[in-house]
Amino acid sequence: MNPIELYALQYPDLSETRLLELIAQEAFIRRAAGLDFPFMLKGSHITRQYFPNLQMRLPADLDYVMLPYKEDYRSAENSLNKWAQAVTTAYAYDGVTFTPFSQNPFWRNVDYAMSDDFPTANTDLTCTINGQLVELSVDVSFNLDLPFEPDYYTVFNTAMDQFTLPYSVPLAPQIAWKLHQTLVRPRFKDLYDLSYLVRHIQGDANLIAQILDILTAECRRDRIPLGNIRRLFSSNLRDIFCHYDTRHPYIKNLRQDWDYQRKTDEFSYTCPQIPDDYQTVFEQYAQSLRDAGLTLDNLVLPQ
Repeated sequence: MNPIELYALQYPDLSETRLLELIAQEAFIRRAAGLDFPFMLKGSHITRQYFPNLQMRLPADLDYVMLPYKEDYRSAENSLNKWAQAVTTAYAYDGVTFTPFSQNPFWRNVDYAMSDDFPTANTDLTCTINGQLVELSVDVSFNLDLPFEPDYYTVFNTAMDQFTLPYSVPLAPQIAWKLHQTLVRPRFKDLYDLSYLVRHIQGDANLIAQILDILTAECRRDRIPLGNIRRLFSSNLRDIFCHYDTRHPYIKNLRQDWDYQRKTDEFSYTCPQIPDDYQTVFEQYAQSLRDAGLTLDNLVLPQ
């Protein structure tokens, strides 16, 4: 099997470096999915599964959450080591061979991350794809107070196959986290993601309640006034991007922000089919909220 040829057919516009990175990341996910370890996939690899096609949204980082609580960093590091070694030595018929983790075993930040509100460790891995050496990194958060159960055995699609994930982040926290991020620091990429994520709510009142509960908890944790949540559902662009300095022309700053975000490598790579102007991005977001029933008229928001 030649994974490079398979992926190139699905992603003809990707550079070779990006293509190899995507193959490597999904090869890691494929192996991890077949093992009995309590690690939950999150981030853009999950988000893009909700888009009409995978080419519309490409992943950036490879993010997991270690589910069991760990009392000390040695226990956390031990679990991380066992998992990484098992994944990198597992076999999959995908043309990718990982360097065993034991050949360079390390995790950044495990010791002092234990005291953080959002502890995250990171490691670097290598693999070979058709004789080419490829590097990738893996981020793992742990000891998170998650107010939800993971989704179990959800379908995960790649350019070459389909398999199930034992643990993944459900739709409600994905939406809530991106709405919270939009309050803290609005990014057009998140509005683009939200416009597709909320389409899967499909009028589910329980799901909407879960989203608001998680969003409220996130705001309380960060001491964001709960009244600010209204801005997310007002269908007014100014309410979302209200952080701009009022001494300068609002639209000028918004255009500068849009131009700046569009020029970043991550933005241009992860959102290749995003609309060409920020107003269309926002209108798409606002319309998707309305269609999903996420409007000020329909929601009971916290005070």
